[in-house]
Amino acid sequence: MKISRFFKGVNGIILIFIVTFLTGGCQTTYRVNPDFVASDDLINPIDITVQLHLSDDFLTKTVEGVRITTPYDTVQFGPALSDNSIKMVRSLFRKVVITRGGKLKIMDGVDATLEPRFESLAQTYLAMTIYDTVTLSWVLKDRHNIKIWADTLGGSTQSWGFGPSLAARHRKGIHQALNLSFTNAAEAINSSIKIYRFAERKK
Repeated sequence: MKISRFFKGVNGIILIFIVTFLTGGCQTTYRVNPDFVASDDLINPIDITVQLHLSDDFLTKTVEGVRITTPYDTVQFGPALSDNSIKMVRSLFRKVVITRGGKLKIMDGVDATLEPRFESLAQTYLAMTIYDTVTLSWVLKDRHNIKIWADTLGGSTQSWGFGPSLAARHRKGIHQALNLSFTNAAEAINSSIKIYRFAERKK
C-alpha cells in the first residue's frame, strides 16, 4: 500500500509538472521582422497608380498556437506584413497610394486597388524537422471593382535540430517563409500579362 501511494504521488507530481510546462510561463511571443528586399530584376515599375489598402486584420495579424519553444507560442505578423507590403508594391508600380484600416475607399487618381490578405501559417513536423509555410493572397482590381489579377502564394522553409537550436532555427524559418511569400508575390505581379495589358490600356 505504501509503494502504491508513493507511485500515485510521483505520478501526480509529474502530471503537475507537465501541465505547468505546457500552459505556464514558457510560452513566448515572437514578432516577425520586416525584411523584404526588391529583386534586381524589378527595374522598370509598371506604369499605373495603385492604391494599396491594408485591412485592420492584416495590420494586426497574430497567430496563436505556433510551435517554437512550446506548442503554444504566439507569432505577431502585423508589422512585418505592413512594411513588406509597402516596400514590395512601391518596387513594382510607378506610383503607390497607401491606405490603412476600415473599408476600402478608392482615392482620386488611382488606376487600381491592391488588397493583400494573410491566409495561413501551416506547420508540419517530421522527426526533428519542422516545415513552415506562410501563405498570402492578393487581389488587384480596377476602379470599377473588376478583378484584373488575383493569386494565392506561399513561401516554405524547413528547420531542423533539437531543443534551443531548433527553436532558434525555427524562428528564423518563419521569418524566411514570410519573406519568400512576398518574393513570390512580387515575381508573380511583375510577370503578369494581365497587369501589363491593363497598364497599356491606361496610357
